[in-house]
Amino acid sequence: GWNIMEGTDWFQPEEGCDQAGLELPVITYTHDEGCSVTGGHVYRGAAVPALYGWYVYSDYCSGRVWAASSSEPSEIAVLRDQGPQVVSFAEDANGELLMLAFDGRVYRILQAE
Repeated sequence: GWNIMEGTDWFQPEEGCDQAGLELPVITYTHDEGCSVTGGHVYRGAAVPALYGWYVYSDYCSGRVWAASSSEPSEIAVLRDQGPQVVSFAEDANGELLMLAFDGRVYRILQAE
């Protein structure tokens, strides 16, 4: 919907925009939580069984990383509250999720101990 919508809010025009043909987002967050979503992947790895089937995404500005349940998108978990700016996600050959960051590093999602 960009540049007509920003999330579920009207952008251009500020009121009464035509939403015909637009696919509205399932998940949104406010600018209090960040400024630019970095879309992720549905986790299909084995290293973090509780995360299997959850959609993992990040905010570029805050470094916050979330996971949303595929079966109930309103069920959201914060995986990391702050960190490097994530620019993309990838999967390795085993389906483990990788985060590519602006600091030049590649981070792997692992089970907390």
